[in-house]
Amino acid sequence: MKKIVFHLPQDKISDIVASANTAKRNSLTKEEIFRAELLLEETYLRLSKGMNAPNLSAVVTIKKRFGDISLEISARGEAANPIISQTEWIEDEADLASAIILKTHRHLLGYSRWNGENVVSIKIHEGGGKQILRMVAAMVLGVAFGLVMRMMVPAEVFLWIEANLSSLVTTMFMHALVMMVPLLIFCAIVSGITNMSETADLGKIGARLIGQSVSLMFCAASLAVGLGYLLFGENLSHLAVLFESGESGADSFSLKAMLLGVVPDNLVDPFRGGNLTQVLFLAIFFGILLNSMGEKSRLARELIEFMNDFCLNVMNVVIRVIPLVVFFSMAGLVFHTDVSAFLELGKIVFGSAIAVPLCYGLFALFIAGYGKLSPAPFLRKMTGFAPLPFAVSSSNGILPQTLKFATERLGTTGSLASFSLPLGIQFHKAGTCFTVGLPAMMMARVCDLPMDGEFFLRLIFSTILIVSTVPGIPGAGLIVMSSVFAAVGLPVAAVTFFLCVNPIVDMFSTVLNVSCNVCSSLLLARKEGMLDEAVYRKD
Repeated sequence: MKKIVFHLPQDKISDIVASANTAKRNSLTKEEIFRAELLLEETYLRLSKGMNAPNLSAVVTIKKRFGDISLEISARGEAANPIISQTEWIEDEADLASAIILKTHRHLLGYSRWNGENVVSIKIHEGGGKQILRMVAAMVLGVAFGLVMRMMVPAEVFLWIEANLSSLVTTMFMHALVMMVPLLIFCAIVSGITNMSETADLGKIGARLIGQSVSLMFCAASLAVGLGYLLFGENLSHLAVLFESGESGADSFSLKAMLLGVVPDNLVDPFRGGNLTQVLFLAIFFGILLNSMGEKSRLARELIEFMNDFCLNVMNVVIRVIPLVVFFSMAGLVFHTDVSAFLELGKIVFGSAIAVPLCYGLFALFIAGYGKLSPAPFLRKMTGFAPLPFAVSSSNGILPQTLKFATERLGTTGSLASFSLPLGIQFHKAGTCFTVGLPAMMMARVCDLPMDGEFFLRLIFSTILIVSTVPGIPGAGLIVMSSVFAAVGLPVAAVTFFLCVNPIVDMFSTVLNVSCNVCSSLLLARKEGMLDEAVYRKD
């Protein structure tokens, strides 16, 4: 854990936050910087007031651990807690603004009393390394536990643990996931449509961007299915023992039935039964209608925004259980199968790595054929930029760097890039197509589903539709995978089998998602005459 120490009031608050930003390699957002300065100032002032020390001398420590960055204020003296509880009533009008600020950000603050010092912590950035570390630890412990059970304990003991603990945790987790997915997707789509209409006005540029997205996504999903067919070319029914508790919809599998069932006969069944096709239809239909109603739909839009935020918060709680699910999944995998199961998981990782050059070739064809440009500068510069999204593993997290890369290195005008890249994060998810497509093809072999044109088309179109509508949040790949599995007749519970490799796969997926977004923005700039070709060709 890294520490940087400052002193108040000698050091400026802006300098302290600037140092925290440098500690994170200049990736704090403007919102995080502003919030950090505001909370540090208000906390210090309330601490000074509570301790009756107008010129309070306090030590501010910047702490960085597993990607998280926090500020810790410590001051020696009488006990004083500057943090305001959510239910505390404030009578002093002069203190009201400060109280509102601290109440609003109560979840980012912490207080403790230690060795005669008041210690206040302020979280200013939350990284993703902590969750990945937990996943890796869960994998290692799960493998070790499974090996111990297999070698030293009677099979009946592990089967009892599996029936009474493992299945309980896994089933409850999957029920929570299935419970939230339809509502989350519905709110995200409606919110996205209404916001898009206000910022982009759904004009010619937006239509062209979406058209490019659909074309790129269709090709990426087709490549994912084709690669999965090559990697998993033989029957894997011997792994079916791992998914006996999952229910498959293979018996009712029909592309015709899917098309006929797009429009629901009531508003309850799509959410209760998890019919994602009907949920997508309702979300798009209602979103367009809300736009057409103008100011009269303001309250409905606010409600949708609230429900969208609420669903995201619920999902953030649900995904905290993933490491425990991974632990039981790995233990069961080691206990019930031999090394062949791990080889199949290795193919998922291998396929995700192979997907990068395959998709780069696809992007080159689009740039040369549709954009009438040499793809060499894009491939050369994008290859140099790719390690950054690979390391950060978040398209949203590196958006500032992506904007800078697209404008300064590829020659896209700033006005176009600032529109197309943030909007394109939602629609350009070529990497996620492989994250979903490869496991789906493996599970199709496990469940011995017919490998015909109807199955391939349903998998491709289900992947495109669902991948393009799920918001970019932690655990989004899991939401997409479970929804696609349900759409093509695969057991939804099988997604737990792939959780252990998801952190690695997600790194390759992010590279492709960012590259696809940049490629589409480049094509859009070329078609709209907003590309500086001299900058594009320059090394």
